Amino acid sequence: MRTKVSFLFFLIVSIGCWNPERDNPLDPGSPEFKDAGSISGVVLSYAPPFRPLSGIRVELLPLEAVQMTDEVGKFVFSAVPSGTYWVRAGGGNYGMDSIRVRVTPWEPVTVVFHLDALPVIRQAKITTQHISRWWPPDDLFYLTIVADVHDEDGLLDVKEVRYSFADLGIEGVLIPGEQPGRYSLRLQDKDLGLTGLDALLGKPVWITAVDQQQRLSEPVRCFVIRIVQELAIPDSPKGLQTAGPRPVLRWIPATAGYPFLYRVDVYRDDSGVVTHVWQKDGVPSSVDSVTVETDLTTGLYFWTVSVVDEFGNEGRSREAAFRVP
Repeated sequence: MRTKVSFLFFLIVSIGCWNPERDNPLDPGSPEFKDAGSISGVVLSYAPPFRPLSGIRVELLPLEAVQMTDEVGKFVFSAVPSGTYWVRAGGGNYGMDSIRVRVTPWEPVTVVFHLDALPVIRQAKITTQHISRWWPPDDLFYLTIVADVHDEDGLLDVKEVRYSFADLGIEGVLIPGEQPGRYSLRLQDKDLGLTGLDALLGKPVWITAVDQQQRLSEPVRCFVIRIVQELAIPDSPKGLQTAGPRPVLRWIPATAGYPFLYRVDVYRDDSGVVTHVWQKDGVPSSVDSVTVETDLTTGLYFWTVSVVDEFGNEGRSREAAFRVP
């Protein structure tokens, strides 16, 4: 009996003194143990169907480690020391987003980003229009702003498109048109609180798109370049003269010191109901007449000739009326 007890005691002591090999890397007592973990994730679009976004910059702060998402939007940070971090993704045409994570050696961290695509102004243009008229005798001056906007999340994500003459404290919102993504606004000088458009010459106007998440596009800067003052004068037919169904329209040329073309427009007037019936664009500045290229039926007509510069600014003549018997 004593022999059995002694053997049992020896076995217990032996087991207690035995130091087995510890090679489990998750065991803090193992020489293979590393107090670090991993962070992996994917970056997707903000709106369904949640497209993977490649080439997106992902930062691990405060380590300042950087990864770029692969072709399926994935990224991995390996051997991250245990602790608390911020993972930040975005940049370029996408808004920034951040997620706070806790890294431990026992549980890999996985994060998912849905990045908001910023609206992009692909093109913006600002032009002026000078319109002469018989009555009322005062000429009209307009400013037209046009912007073409794109958003990877869809055009419904575009909340508004703004314009701002920051130097003058003038700002407002463009109106969406029939063409998808096109926003525009036509303003008369008095709508801007001005007595003329001359105050806008050389002044920058900033165009900015805003999405539903209140994120802003990169602003685009345009300038008011010119107000066309040099007008052509219709010479024949005019004053309700009689003309044939394909009349020759002649004018006294404009004397402008810059490149320009003419545009000729013909309108039919049926007891005050005006219909645009013919137009000739791109007429060289050296030309002073055009022939209407379609048959005009019996009725009352008027025509105008416009000076259009290389930037799209224009000045339109007074109307000249004629009759086709």
